Amino acid sequence: MSVLVRPKQADEILLPPRTALLAAETDVLVVGGGPAGIGAALGAARTGAKVILVERYGFLGGNATAALVMPLMSFHTQRPSFMRANVTNLLPDDHGPGHPIIAGVVQELLERLVAAGGAIPPSLSTGFVVPFDPETFKGVVLDLLHEAGVKLLLHAFASDVLEAPAVSGVVFETKSGPIVIKAGAVVDCTGDGDLAARAGAPFEYGRAEDGLVQPMTLMFRIADFQRQAFEQYVREHPDQWRGVHGCGTWCGGPPKPASWN
Repeated sequence: MSVLVRPKQADEILLPPRTALLAAETDVLVVGGGPAGIGAALGAARTGAKVILVERYGFLGGNATAALVMPLMSFHTQRPSFMRANVTNLLPDDHGPGHPIIAGVVQELLERLVAAGGAIPPSLSTGFVVPFDPETFKGVVLDLLHEAGVKLLLHAFASDVLEAPAVSGVVFETKSGPIVIKAGAVVDCTGDGDLAARAGAPFEYGRAEDGLVQPMTLMFRIADFQRQAFEQYVREHPDQWRGVHGCGTWCGGPPKPASWN
């Protein structure tokens, strides 16, 4: 697959000025409807502030739903109070059968997901993570925000800020043209800190020695998966399979067959 690469010579084109619709003014504007944005919007609204939450997609959840990152990771300490004395626990320190160290919106979300049949409570059998259904997640979050009085704007991409660095609002691109929402406070929950960068906040990209960033993870779902047939194929073609767990992928496992290229 051929992809478009960044030009080596940075030629620029001056764009004409434009006008934008002032869509709203609010106390708190939260940009990004992922887990951080959901928590920020609920927290602000429950203090009595007028809150608008803007999301680029047509649904909320961020990577939890759009990218199918579907467990809530462990938030329990590894305390031995629920285990027999003098028994070695093989779980890592942050995946333990102890006490939850965070609550608030996360605890409320978990309870709602479980009640809706869309999540499995954390336990030893789940490794103290919380598997959940992304579609149920979307609906539960909408209910929580509606009950808190948060106003939503979907299908709107944040492209710029007003009056950087003292940000007084955000510019959004929509199918109806550019719009602006002004706010007393703007909370950047875009994931990449896009608005903070546009406002002039310093940032780093990649590790210092070579500029590389964390590799992307591909999450996907398979329908009508024939597990037994797949396991049989793996046994018959061990050179064509690398396990998801372990270090086969990163520790120089078996070479990739030429037929994969």
